[in-house]
Amino acid sequence: MPTELIRELVRRSYEVYDQGNRAFVLDLFDDDIELVFHLPPEILPVPPRVRGKAAVIAALMKIDELVEIIRNEIELILVDGDQAVVICNRTVRMRATGEIRTAKIAAFHRYRDGRLAHYQYFADGVEVLNQAMRLSALGVPAA
Repeated sequence: MPTELIRELVRRSYEVYDQGNRAFVLDLFDDDIELVFHLPPEILPVPPRVRGKAAVIAALMKIDELVEIIRNEIELILVDGDQAVVICNRTVRMRATGEIRTAKIAAFHRYRDGRLAHYQYFADGVEVLNQAMRLSALGVPAA
C-alpha cells in the first residue's frame, strides 16, 4: 500500500472511531488481526492480547462499555512501508463515573493487503496512574 494511502486510512479511522462509526473501522480489520494493550487490567479490564476478528470486536465492545472516546488529538502519524505509528492525546469519559481522563497514546499499526493486521497500544502509564490515584483519593473507583 502506498504511504499516503496508509496515512489517510489511519487518519480517517481515528476520525470515524471518535464519531462512533465502528462499521468503518471493523471493515479495516484483517481476519487474523491482533490487538495488544500495554495497560494494567485495573485501568482497562480487557485481555492484554487478543487475536482474530471476533475476539478483537468483543474487546472493543467491552472498551465501549467502559469508556466513551471524546477526542483523539493526533500529533503525529509516521508511515514506513506497511507500518504506521500514531502519537495522540486521548480524552475519554468513564461511563461508570462520568470522570474525564486523558493520556498520551502511542499506537503501532501494521497492515497486510490493505487491512489492519496488528495494533499495539501504549498509554502514558504515569499520567494514567496519577489520574487513577487522584480519583481513588476522592473515593471514585479506578475503572
